[in-house]
Amino acid sequence: MKNKVVSALVAVVLAFGLWLYVITVISPDQTRPYYKVPVVLDNTSSLTEKQLMLVSDPNPTVTVELAGTRSDLNKINSQNLTVVADLSNIQEAGEYLIGYSITPPNELVSGAITVQDRDPKQISVVVAERVSKEVPIQIAYEGNVPEGYIKGTPELDYSEIKISGPKEVVDQIDHASIKVDLINRTESISQSYRYELQNKQGEPLDVKMVTTNVEKVRLQLRISAIKKIDLKVNIVNGGGATEKTTSIQISPAQISISGSEALLEKVNELVIGTINLADYTTGAAKEFEILLPEGITNESGVNRATVSISFPLLEKKSFDISNIQTLNVPQGMEADVLTKMLTITVRGPKEQIEAMRASDITVQVNVEQVSGAETVEPVITISNKFPEVGPVGKYGVSVMVAPPSTGATEGN
Repeated sequence: MKNKVVSALVAVVLAFGLWLYVITVISPDQTRPYYKVPVVLDNTSSLTEKQLMLVSDPNPTVTVELAGTRSDLNKINSQNLTVVADLSNIQEAGEYLIGYSITPPNELVSGAITVQDRDPKQISVVVAERVSKEVPIQIAYEGNVPEGYIKGTPELDYSEIKISGPKEVVDQIDHASIKVDLINRTESISQSYRYELQNKQGEPLDVKMVTTNVEKVRLQLRISAIKKIDLKVNIVNGGGATEKTTSIQISPAQISISGSEALLEKVNELVIGTINLADYTTGAAKEFEILLPEGITNESGVNRATVSISFPLLEKKSFDISNIQTLNVPQGMEADVLTKMLTITVRGPKEQIEAMRASDITVQVNVEQVSGAETVEPVITISNKFPEVGPVGKYGVSVMVAPPSTGATEGN
């Protein structure tokens, strides 16, 4: 009796094991869903060649229900299923429903797994026209440099940024903007900035589908101390004129300069040239180039100044001088003054000019270095009775220095 019970128990265990083997290994009637299976969008490069681009979700997922033996189904998961949707047949922008293939892992026997259901039945993809263009970079300054400082002309390593993306987005992009804080800024800027793509109204856009050729742009911006200085000229008195009796007007009278604080402390005015009053018989204007020390920048936009000269407090008068004297005649030589009359113009206060006579003017020519006929600048001296009068202008006297003539031979 005991043996019969044991045999019955063994039979039950074997039957259960056989049943379990059949339903888990042999039975083909098992089904199982697999969720969030990633879909590979194949041939996206063909879109680029057609100036198209995908603007819908680039990483879609699907749910598939597969049938097979329990053991085979146990070898499958959402990551080792291969789901592929081919985009090569898309020719233009639009919204498409694309079919997709489902391939089980390679380790399973071909045909061991069948697809019972899929959700969705097709993949929805949206394709847009892909365009490119270049947009300028604009600088949005926040605040201003402090008083007494000036910012220079900004320099960017890129003047434009190339953007590419969906046409409807790219068409809205007007420029790239970088924000630069100038509040209390006294030092120059040399750094890279991230930019923001904006429309014409300066509003930021959703540009996650847009690509650019650079991520940052580098800005060089000089910030310098600034001050105003007067322009001056050196005055050489002459021709009866002095700085007190002459009107000197400089235009512009001032310029703005920038540089380091240390350099600006050393520059309070700028001498642009020298005016010799004896060179000017009447009012005149002369231009001078504005040259600054190294490290100092002219911020006024002018590089030349005009000096206007006039003599409102002085009078002029001309005298014809015939008594022209020679000095330092070389030994054994004779000097002959070829210029018989020289008109000399003098200038000075009205009362002294009116009192002068030709005899108050001495004209002398130094012929020490003269050989033959030459024109020599004379030395003009005014009588010390008229200390505020002087000659104006440039003069020349022609002289001949040669051995003395022996005279003509008397004939029979």
